[in-house]
Amino acid sequence: MKFNDDEAFRQTQGDSHTANLNFDGQGRIDHAVLRGDVHTHERVRATDDVKAPWSERTLTADTLDLVLVAEGAAGKAQLRDAKAVGSARLNSVATVLPGTAGKKAGTTTDVLSADALDGHFVDAHGAAELSTVHGAGHTVLEQAAPGGVRQTSKGETLDARFREVAGKKGAVEVAQVVQEGGVVIDRTALVEKKQADGKQAGPTLTTQHATARRASYDADSDKLTLTDGVQMSDPQSTIWASKVVMDRESGDATAEGGVKVTYLQEGAAQPVHVLAARAELNHDAGRATFYGRPAASSGSTSALARMWQAGQTESQSAGSQSGGPQSRGTQSGGSQIEAPVLVFEQESKRLTARSETPGMSGTVHTVLTRASSQKPGTKKSGAKKTAAQTEAQTVTKTNSAAPQGSGQQVPVRITSSELVYSDELRQAVFTGGVRVVDSDGEMRAQEATVFLTPAEAKQQRSATATPSPSSASDGMLGGQVERIIATRHIELTQPGRLATGERLVYMASDQMFVLTGTTAAPPRVVDDEQGTTTGAVLRFHSGDDSVSVLGSDGNAPARKVHTETRVKKQ
Repeated sequence: MKFNDDEAFRQTQGDSHTANLNFDGQGRIDHAVLRGDVHTHERVRATDDVKAPWSERTLTADTLDLVLVAEGAAGKAQLRDAKAVGSARLNSVATVLPGTAGKKAGTTTDVLSADALDGHFVDAHGAAELSTVHGAGHTVLEQAAPGGVRQTSKGETLDARFREVAGKKGAVEVAQVVQEGGVVIDRTALVEKKQADGKQAGPTLTTQHATARRASYDADSDKLTLTDGVQMSDPQSTIWASKVVMDRESGDATAEGGVKVTYLQEGAAQPVHVLAARAELNHDAGRATFYGRPAASSGSTSALARMWQAGQTESQSAGSQSGGPQSRGTQSGGSQIEAPVLVFEQESKRLTARSETPGMSGTVHTVLTRASSQKPGTKKSGAKKTAAQTEAQTVTKTNSAAPQGSGQQVPVRITSSELVYSDELRQAVFTGGVRVVDSDGEMRAQEATVFLTPAEAKQQRSATATPSPSSASDGMLGGQVERIIATRHIELTQPGRLATGERLVYMASDQMFVLTGTTAAPPRVVDDEQGTTTGAVLRFHSGDDSVSVLGSDGNAPARKVHTETRVKKQ
């Protein structure tokens, strides 16, 4: 059976194996059932200009049930409801002309398929226009947009609302779609990548995969909203959240509610994990911004986003230096960061941690590690410990039962206002007032730069020694502290000792401190037993009573060394 309806602005044709038709009292068809390889094709254009583009709609199914109504006493029968059953597939192709507001010129394709599709039509411009479609059983929505973006979503049920294409009478496009029940989404796009020199490297095919219980698409914003048990991944990362809103064209997304992200690092044995309340993800730029609080929250800045290197438990927190309840957990190497805002740039391997409000101090908490070279019996007997040192040593003992000097890792806890880390340079810059605490004591400064062991050095060590299973892997903040350079208003507190100056260099390999100052304010060490020592350059080991004093730092005329020795009464 074949049928055909050819008009100036609308052409319809179709065929099937059989057709059962029912007529009303006026001899007009009001019900039709088509069976067997049903195929219909309709195309519409706004004008009778032969150069005007057509918008097309094709339907295929095993069975098609049509309900028609007559408009007026002598009106033509118009389609109102259609039900396609058995491998039902509706293919809608619309052409967007250049200059259409908010739309990219080109061809947009929307394909809906399911075990059964129910469509409802309304009267528009004297003809039937598709309004809504409900799909049940193995529903699929395939979308292809100008620019090479393709997206496919699958679910148990589907509800779509159509609208007329701007400036094209009778032509319709998808306005909204809701899918529910085990939704699975795959997105591919061609992205123009840039080389290091800024030149175009050519298009690269990128992929994204997502699952959720519910997905809704809005054509006005061109955004896809996933809710309830969302998981989204690409070749470099996987994200879990309660809700994800993704831009279909760019792939950018925002995530809310219990956000967790795992990043696979190139060349690193272990991934990096992030926990946050919400996140903003720029897909093509490879940049992610994590926030410790929901967007509408006005709570305290204690709500922090957390990033940690492999080997850490989720219950562990870099904020443990403040003595909070989150300090519990098992530490086995690796690095941690807590801050109100974390910005992770995957392409440049750069990390920024900061507060949401500029000028907030002490909001970034970082834990790095260094190798312990302390040997038993080298600490001064009877020396009093600072509260910070007692805290750091307690954490060290809790985290590892290995004795000092056995190659264990010692946590280095740093508080600052901002952190900028470059994996290429292997250095972390802390600013805005810095506090560093480890088992050797406490140091305060305005700024500090921490250099981590380079990957090459780790490879050389691993070639001659068996690597420890708890050692930090390469990658974001991987490796151990190699040296620290602190500047401005230095205060170094150790058991029975206080040192002040303007610049401090610490070498982790031999635990050597080199302290310098200015001509007006030379470095000073005040020791409970040795008294006060000043000079151009002061050198001393952690926990060692001896202080090496130089009268010149090489950049200024030699200055006298001044020592005040305290004599204890017998």
